[in-house]
Amino acid sequence: MEFNPYEAPLTEAAVLPEVVKPGECVWRDQNRIVMLRGAELPERCWKSNEEGDLVSLKRQLHWHNPWLYLLILASLLIYVVCAIVVTKRATISIWLTREWQRRRRRRIIVAWLIVLLSFIAFAAGVIDTTKRPLAEILIVGSAVGFLTGVIYGMVGARMVTATKITKTHIWLKGAHPDYVASLPEYPLEG
Repeated sequence: MEFNPYEAPLTEAAVLPEVVKPGECVWRDQNRIVMLRGAELPERCWKSNEEGDLVSLKRQLHWHNPWLYLLILASLLIYVVCAIVVTKRATISIWLTREWQRRRRRRIIVAWLIVLLSFIAFAAGVIDTTKRPLAEILIVGSAVGFLTGVIYGMVGARMVTATKITKTHIWLKGAHPDYVASLPEYPLEG
């Protein structure tokens, strides 16, 4: 084979299979799942490893190298700009049972209720300044409640997390241990 300097370079993406069946091109790497971009996960619940009445949940994942967080020490603005530029994105679909879908929805509703109640408490604290200690407690409590609701909503409703994204592969965590164990071992090093 002769080298052609004018030929476009071949990439890993050029050799990926064009048609991937569900469950193919999906592996385990210790406690994480590795999949090719475009591959479909096996049709079992991501959180319980059960088969049956499943619903698909499409997720837009974002990832950047964790070392980038060190830029926060220099400047939050520098970090934000760099993170926007270098963040890698991928879209996947996971399968959930109706029970896990209800749990996720319930967690989202609880988080929103906590945030709503914190706004009400803040408004009550600002409006009612005649009862000085109670107003201060309401304002401080509303700030704590707001942060609690936001964090609970982010963590409680999250079903899948990307631990690494490349041009060709996605590393995921958050699946049930039996789901991960049922997959073949990843042939390469992650």
